[in-house]
This record gives sequence, structure tokens and C-alpha cells, in this order.
Amino acid sequence: MAITNYVVNGSFNVLLDNTLVTTAPLGFGSTIATGVGGYAPVGSGLHNLKFTSGTNIIIDNTISLTSGINYSLFVYDTLQNNKVKELLLTDDLTSIDTVGRVRFLQFIPGADSLTISFKKDVVEYLTSDLYIGNKTSKVTAVAFSLALPPGNYQIILKRKGVTIFQQAAFNVTAGKLYTLIAKGVVSGTGDYKESVSIVQQN
Repeated sequence: MAITNYVVNGSFNVLLDNTLVTTAPLGFGSTIATGVGGYAPVGSGLHNLKFTSGTNIIIDNTISLTSGINYSLFVYDTLQNNKVKELLLTDDLTSIDTVGRVRFLQFIPGADSLTISFKKDVVEYLTSDLYIGNKTSKVTAVAFSLALPPGNYQIILKRKGVTIFQQAAFNVTAGKLYTLIAKGVVSGTGDYKESVSIVQQN
């Protein structure tokens, strides 16, 4: 299981079955990671998961994990009244040898849908997503549904047609899976400026 923090202004100690699994508070954009994709081994069955900040318990939940399945857990939104949002996804790492595959997660708080595009020469691939905290149904999996031929792409993130972030180089390799995450906060600065994180999952 990979555990990543996208909570603006929040850093947390993480405990699994009451055992501390962080050596220092998990800061914004940081992942508890081992190996490619950041999947740390966790046994199947029921587990207690806690996030704490100082003496405050932010999350205290029981999660159910199945053997042989990769999971990504995200905490996100802003830390208000010692509450945050969380998302546990099952990750299907089945790949296709001839293309790279991408999924897009929108963690920037707000009502707007964001569009991310991947531009290579004159060809452009697009996908959009709502802020995941505003979705009306529970999200348990997000497929790597966008297929990109191998090569180098420019990344452009837009809100209502206005560019809010650009990255000149994103190299896609055939057979690889990538999660692209819109992070930060509207009008944020420094670490909280609106931007995109890239995670290679395999």
C-alpha cells in the first residue's frame, strides 16, 4: 500500500495497527514508499489506520485489504477542525507493451473541473476530472485509461480554458503506468502552488 499526503498545511504521523510507520511527519506531497510505485507490503485483512497531528487524531479508521492487490491511499483537502478527506484506491497494474497509460486525479479543492493535456508535436491528448472530493459516488478505483504512444510530452493543466500549470518534459515509456495528480490550492504559493505530480506505478 502506498500512502500519500496532499493536505494543504497538514503533516501527519501515520500509524498502522498502532505501530508508527513514519520516521518523521508525512508532509505535503510526500509518500510512504518502498520500491517502484511506492507500494509498501501490508498483510491482508482488517487494519487500523491512524493519522495524528500533535495530540490530535485526524483519522482513525479500519481498512480492509485483500492479498495480491495494490492499494493507494491519499489524504487531501485542507486541514479544518482536525478533519481531512481520504481516498483508498485499488490499483490495476495491467499494462500494454506498446503504449504508456495514464490516470488523472484532481486534488485541488474547489468546484471546477480541470483539464490536463499531453502535447507532442501537433498531437494533443486530453482528459478532465472534477475535484475528487465533490464526486457524488464513492470512488474505489481509477483506471489508467488514457493511452499515450511513447515519447516526450508537454503537460498543460487548465481551468476553464486558462493555463494554470505547464511542464515542458514528461517522458512516456511503453508498458509503463503513470498517475498524474493535480495538487495545491487556488492562488497558492510555494509548495501549495497549483501544479502536477507524476508517479510511475510499475
